Amino acid sequence: MQNVFKYGLRIAFVVAWMMLIYLFLMAPTFFGIKKIEEKSLRIYTWANRIDENIIRQFEHKTGIKIYLNYYESSEELLTKIEKTSSLECDLIIPSAYIIQRMIEKELIKKIDKEKCHFGRVWYWI
Repeated sequence: MQNVFKYGLRIAFVVAWMMLIYLFLMAPTFFGIKKIEEKSLRIYTWANRIDENIIRQFEHKTGIKIYLNYYESSEELLTKIEKTSSLECDLIIPSAYIIQRMIEKELIKKIDKEKCHFGRVWYWI
């Protein structure tokens, strides 16, 4: 009888600790605390078109992390966009002639200004 009580007590302690850990990990969900999301931009551009120093300066000044993805030709870009269903990017820098093909294939979306929650617009020359 004493062994049953001893093991029962140990199991109760383990369960109690597991519940405390679970509550600690789920506290943000329970109290509506949102995880701070990193501000970032994902850009598709031609290789060697954007100077890395400019990107680092922009990141330093704004706190926005830039993720660059490169392509070597407009056809490569078009294929990547068509074949990748989960392609996540914020900005694409295509050649002028490929834009019409992208519009025809409904691969380009208009900017939804309602989702733009910024007060300043950054212009780079």
